[in-house]
Amino acid sequence: MIIIIIIITQDVSLQTNCHATEILQTETDSKCRLCKQFDEKVEHIILACPILAKEQYIKRHDRVRAKLYCNTCKETGLQLDSDHWYEQAPKLVETSHDCKVITLRNEQ
Repeated sequence: MIIIIIIITQDVSLQTNCHATEILQTETDSKCRLCKQFDEKVEHIILACPILAKEQYIKRHDRVRAKLYCNTCKETGLQLDSDHWYEQAPKLVETSHDCKVITLRNEQ
């Protein structure tokens, strides 16, 4: 329920083509400016645009993976190469005397 409220709030606050057409009643085409296939709504931009899926979604995934990797390493006492999570390049397997952290990554 909270996710739906957030998406509705974002739809209202972001000036998407669909918002302009349906809410503001302008003569704007409601299709996505990038793919020109689907209505440009927040959920389409965040989750489903085929143009963004080629590169941007993978970059977002990799940033989330790096943050999770750093948090996991810090909680388990594993040494990191940098103090900043965004500078980390998560290793496939990280081990210490107490634990092993295994990360999954998109191999292209």
